[in-house]
Amino acid sequence: MRLLRYLAILAGVVLLGLSVVTGVQSNRSRSADSLDARLDLLAKQQVRTIESTLERSSAVILQLANAPSFLRFAEAAGSTNRKVNRQIRPVVESQAALAYIREIVPRGLGAASFVDVDGREVARVVDGRQVPPDELERDVSASPPLEGIADLAPSEVLHTRPYVSSTGAWVFSTATRVVDGSGNPAGVVQFELELDSDTR
Repeated sequence: MRLLRYLAILAGVVLLGLSVVTGVQSNRSRSADSLDARLDLLAKQQVRTIESTLERSSAVILQLANAPSFLRFAEAAGSTNRKVNRQIRPVVESQAALAYIREIVPRGLGAASFVDVDGREVARVVDGRQVPPDELERDVSASPPLEGIADLAPSEVLHTRPYVSSTGAWVFSTATRVVDGSGNPAGVVQFELELDSDTR
Protein backbone atom coordinates (compact mmCIF):
# COMPACT_ATOMS: atom_id res chain seq x y z
CA MET A 1 0.00 0.00 0.00
CA ARG A 2 2.77 2.40 0.93
CA LEU A 3 4.61 1.46 -2.25
CA LEU A 4 1.51 2.27 -4.32
CA ARG A 5 1.20 5.63 -2.60
CA TYR A 6 4.86 6.44 -3.37
CA LEU A 7 4.42 5.32 -6.96
CA ALA A 8 1.28 7.45 -7.26
CA ILE A 9 3.11 10.46 -5.82
CA LEU A 10 6.09 9.82 -8.10
CA ALA A 11 3.78 9.48 -11.10
CA GLY A 12 2.06 12.75 -10.13
CA VAL A 13 5.42 14.55 -9.83
CA VAL A 14 6.54 13.18 -13.21
CA LEU A 15 3.25 14.20 -14.84
CA LEU A 16 3.49 17.66 -13.27
CA GLY A 17 7.06 18.02 -14.51
CA LEU A 18 6.06 16.91 -18.00
CA SER A 19 3.17 19.36 -18.09
CA VAL A 20 5.50 22.22 -17.03
CA VAL A 21 8.06 21.25 -19.69
CA THR A 22 5.32 20.91 -22.32
CA GLY A 23 3.88 24.30 -21.32
CA VAL A 24 7.29 25.97 -21.54
CA GLN A 25 7.94 24.41 -24.94
CA SER A 26 4.50 25.47 -26.11
CA ASN A 27 5.17 29.04 -24.94
CA ARG A 28 8.57 29.00 -26.66
CA SER A 29 6.94 27.71 -29.83
CA ARG A 30 4.30 30.47 -29.71
CA SER A 31 7.01 33.06 -29.00
CA ALA A 32 9.10 31.77 -31.91
CA ASP A 33 6.05 31.83 -34.21
CA SER A 34 5.25 35.36 -33.09
CA LEU A 35 8.85 36.47 -33.65
CA ASP A 36 8.89 34.82 -37.09
CA ALA A 37 5.67 36.64 -38.02
CA ARG A 38 7.05 40.00 -36.86
CA LEU A 39 10.34 39.48 -38.71
CA ASP A 40 8.47 38.44 -41.85
CA LEU A 41 6.32 41.58 -41.67
CA LEU A 42 9.39 43.78 -41.07
CA ALA A 43 11.23 42.21 -44.03
CA LYS A 44 8.23 42.79 -46.31
CA GLN A 45 8.01 46.42 -45.18
CA GLN A 46 11.74 46.91 -45.87
CA VAL A 47 11.40 45.38 -49.35
CA ARG A 48 8.48 47.72 -50.13
CA THR A 49 10.51 50.70 -48.87
CA ILE A 50 13.54 49.80 -50.98
CA GLU A 51 11.38 49.17 -54.07
CA SER A 52 9.72 52.55 -53.55
CA THR A 53 13.11 54.25 -53.16
CA LEU A 54 14.40 52.68 -56.39
CA GLU A 55 11.27 53.73 -58.28
CA ARG A 56 11.49 57.27 -56.92
CA SER A 57 15.23 57.58 -57.68
CA SER A 58 14.61 56.29 -61.22
CA ALA A 59 11.98 58.96 -61.81
CA VAL A 60 14.26 61.68 -60.40
CA ILE A 61 17.30 60.68 -62.50
CA LEU A 62 15.24 60.49 -65.70
CA GLN A 63 13.81 63.93 -65.01
CA LEU A 64 17.29 65.27 -64.24
CA ALA A 65 18.75 63.84 -67.46
CA ASN A 66 16.32 66.03 -69.41
CA ALA A 67 17.64 69.27 -67.90
CA PRO A 68 18.69 71.41 -70.90
CA SER A 69 21.98 72.48 -69.29
CA PHE A 70 23.57 69.07 -69.89
CA LEU A 71 22.88 69.15 -73.64
CA ARG A 72 23.92 72.79 -73.85
CA PHE A 73 27.25 71.81 -72.29
CA ALA A 74 27.78 69.00 -74.82
CA GLU A 75 26.88 71.31 -77.72
CA ALA A 76 29.08 74.21 -76.56
CA ALA A 77 32.33 74.78 -78.45
CA GLY A 78 35.65 73.89 -76.86
CA SER A 79 37.21 71.05 -74.91
CA THR A 80 35.64 69.74 -71.73
CA ASN A 81 38.61 70.99 -69.67
CA ARG A 82 38.33 74.48 -71.12
CA LYS A 83 34.57 74.65 -70.59
CA VAL A 84 34.81 73.35 -67.02
CA ASN A 85 37.72 75.58 -66.02
CA ARG A 86 36.03 78.67 -67.47
CA GLN A 87 32.77 77.71 -65.71
CA ILE A 88 30.71 78.51 -68.78
CA ARG A 89 27.00 79.02 -68.29
CA PRO A 90 25.97 75.37 -69.01
CA VAL A 91 28.42 74.21 -66.30
CA VAL A 92 26.93 76.60 -63.75
CA GLU A 93 23.41 75.54 -64.80
CA SER A 94 24.42 71.86 -64.51
CA GLN A 95 25.68 72.47 -60.98
CA ALA A 96 22.37 74.12 -60.12
CA ALA A 97 20.41 71.18 -61.58
CA LEU A 98 22.50 68.73 -59.54
CA ALA A 99 22.06 70.81 -56.39
CA TYR A 100 18.29 70.87 -56.92
CA ILE A 101 18.12 67.09 -56.37
CA ARG A 102 18.38 67.80 -52.63
CA GLU A 103 14.96 69.51 -52.85
CA ILE A 104 13.45 66.34 -54.31
CA VAL A 105 15.48 63.82 -52.27
CA PRO A 106 16.03 65.53 -48.91
CA ARG A 107 17.39 62.52 -46.98
CA GLY A 108 20.40 60.36 -47.66
CA LEU A 109 21.62 62.14 -50.78
CA GLY A 110 25.35 61.81 -51.32
CA ALA A 111 27.25 63.09 -54.34
CA ALA A 112 25.52 63.99 -57.60
CA SER A 113 27.47 64.49 -60.81
CA PHE A 114 27.40 65.12 -64.52
CA VAL A 115 30.06 63.32 -66.56
CA ASP A 116 30.87 63.89 -70.23
CA VAL A 117 31.01 61.08 -72.82
CA ASP A 118 34.73 60.56 -72.17
CA GLY A 119 34.28 60.02 -68.43
CA ARG A 120 35.43 63.50 -67.32
CA GLU A 121 33.45 65.04 -64.46
CA VAL A 122 31.88 68.29 -65.57
CA ALA A 123 30.06 69.12 -62.34
CA ARG A 124 29.68 67.49 -58.92
CA VAL A 125 27.68 68.52 -55.88
CA VAL A 126 28.26 66.94 -52.47
CA ASP A 127 25.96 67.74 -49.55
CA GLY A 128 24.63 70.74 -51.45
CA ARG A 129 28.15 72.12 -52.04
CA GLN A 130 29.49 72.58 -55.56
CA VAL A 131 32.87 70.94 -56.00
CA PRO A 132 35.49 73.33 -57.48
CA PRO A 133 36.79 72.48 -60.98
CA ASP A 134 40.27 71.55 -59.74
CA GLU A 135 38.75 68.84 -57.50
CA LEU A 136 36.73 67.17 -60.26
CA GLU A 137 37.88 63.77 -61.48
CA ARG A 138 39.53 63.48 -64.88
CA ASP A 139 38.20 60.00 -65.60
CA VAL A 140 35.41 58.28 -63.66
CA SER A 141 34.36 55.93 -66.46
CA ALA A 142 35.48 52.86 -64.48
CA SER A 143 34.14 54.03 -61.10
CA PRO A 144 31.32 52.10 -59.36
CA PRO A 145 28.61 54.66 -60.18
CA LEU A 146 29.23 54.27 -63.89
CA GLU A 147 29.96 50.55 -64.26
CA GLY A 148 27.62 49.20 -66.93
CA ILE A 149 26.30 52.61 -67.99
CA ALA A 150 27.57 52.19 -71.55
CA ASP A 151 25.23 49.21 -72.00
CA LEU A 152 22.12 51.26 -71.21
CA ALA A 153 19.67 52.37 -73.84
CA PRO A 154 18.31 55.93 -73.63
CA SER A 155 15.83 56.31 -70.75
CA GLU A 156 17.12 53.19 -68.98
CA VAL A 157 18.29 53.57 -65.39
CA LEU A 158 21.19 51.86 -63.67
CA HIS A 159 21.14 51.14 -59.92
CA THR A 160 24.56 50.00 -58.77
CA ARG A 161 25.55 47.52 -56.12
CA PRO A 162 26.40 49.14 -52.78
CA TYR A 163 29.88 50.64 -52.47
CA VAL A 164 31.77 53.07 -50.22
CA SER A 165 31.45 56.59 -51.59
CA SER A 166 34.06 59.33 -51.53
CA THR A 167 32.03 60.68 -48.60
CA GLY A 168 32.85 57.49 -46.63
CA ALA A 169 29.23 56.28 -46.52
CA TRP A 170 27.81 53.06 -47.95
CA VAL A 171 25.71 54.09 -50.93
CA PHE A 172 24.16 52.88 -54.14
CA SER A 173 24.14 55.01 -57.23
CA THR A 174 21.36 55.75 -59.67
CA ALA A 175 22.52 56.80 -63.13
CA THR A 176 21.28 57.31 -66.67
CA ARG A 177 22.65 58.58 -69.94
CA VAL A 178 22.05 62.07 -71.26
CA VAL A 179 21.23 61.87 -74.96
CA ASP A 180 20.61 64.44 -77.65
CA GLY A 181 17.49 64.60 -79.83
CA SER A 182 18.93 61.94 -82.16
CA GLY A 183 19.66 59.53 -79.30
CA ASN A 184 23.42 60.13 -79.36
CA PRO A 185 25.18 60.07 -75.98
CA ALA A 186 26.00 63.46 -74.48
CA GLY A 187 27.05 62.34 -70.99
CA VAL A 188 25.84 60.71 -67.80
CA VAL A 189 24.08 62.01 -64.72
CA GLN A 190 24.16 60.12 -61.44
CA PHE A 191 23.50 60.55 -57.76
CA GLU A 192 24.19 58.48 -54.68
CA LEU A 193 21.80 57.52 -51.89
CA GLU A 194 23.04 56.32 -48.53
CA LEU A 195 21.86 52.79 -47.83
CA ASP A 196 20.35 53.53 -44.44
CA SER A 197 18.33 56.43 -45.82
CA ASP A 198 15.63 53.88 -46.78
CA THR A 199 15.02 52.97 -43.16
CA ARG A 200 15.02 56.40 -41.51
